[in-house]
Amino acid sequence: MASHHFDPAKDKARIFFRYGGRQFNKTVRVDSDRAAFRLCALIEETIQDLERGKLTMPVEADPVAFLMSGGKVTSIATKQVAAPKAVTLSDLFDLYRTDPPPHLETSTRKMQEIHFRRLLEVLPRADIQTFDKSSAQFYISRRSKQAYRGRPIQRETIQKELKTLRQAWMWVAGNRAREGFPAPTWAMRELSFPKAREPLPFMSWGQIEKEIGRGNLNKSENDDLWDCLWLDKGQVRELLEFVSQASAPAFLHPMIAFAAYTGARRSELCRSRLADWRFDV
Repeated sequence: MASHHFDPAKDKARIFFRYGGRQFNKTVRVDSDRAAFRLCALIEETIQDLERGKLTMPVEADPVAFLMSGGKVTSIATKQVAAPKAVTLSDLFDLYRTDPPPHLETSTRKMQEIHFRRLLEVLPRADIQTFDKSSAQFYISRRSKQAYRGRPIQRETIQKELKTLRQAWMWVAGNRAREGFPAPTWAMRELSFPKAREPLPFMSWGQIEKEIGRGNLNKSENDDLWDCLWLDKGQVRELLEFVSQASAPAFLHPMIAFAAYTGARRSELCRSRLADWRFDV
């Protein structure tokens, strides 16, 4: 089965296909995604003709040129056919984007793309043929030394990124099992992650001010304390009153009230529809 990833900015497509137990990929210039799709169809048809005996490939012919020309280019290669190019993580993610799982929410795809970028920042040239447990452990080691907004990258973030990698990899490997596409050889349970930071307990406004008043805390530690703020009923009403009078979009007050009185998550708030509500009770 042949597939492709089209880059409209460059009018180029990377074509992936497998023949004779070997994986090939070739970048070609095409003017549209449809043209790349037609080329994939031609390659598949040529492979079928070879398997049925309708075509015979010369022994010394270049397989890539022969298959991509529909069997018309039969010239002898002037040099030995190069070994198939290694399939990198970038290639893997391109294959995943070409045929992703159905029914994925937009927010999920956006988060996957963020994880893909982080993985490629640390492992820009990783080859999936040699990507093993030690490679994943190397990613954990490098990623845990990075910081975001002055704070170390947390254990949970690194776990989510590697889980996204495994999910995408397993999906592509499952779709291309007949082509011998390798599945990951490592599992999340085999990896060692940095110790998780114990979350602080929820505290009232007064408790937080008392802790800060003792001094010797930096800005990051102060911010950690305010992240644990728990408002009482009176403070919640005060907050909602402030939001209702503030110069803000009309949806903001009911949205914050929704969260305050139900504990709903942001994704649940955004997905809420009029049909989800009952106004007759």
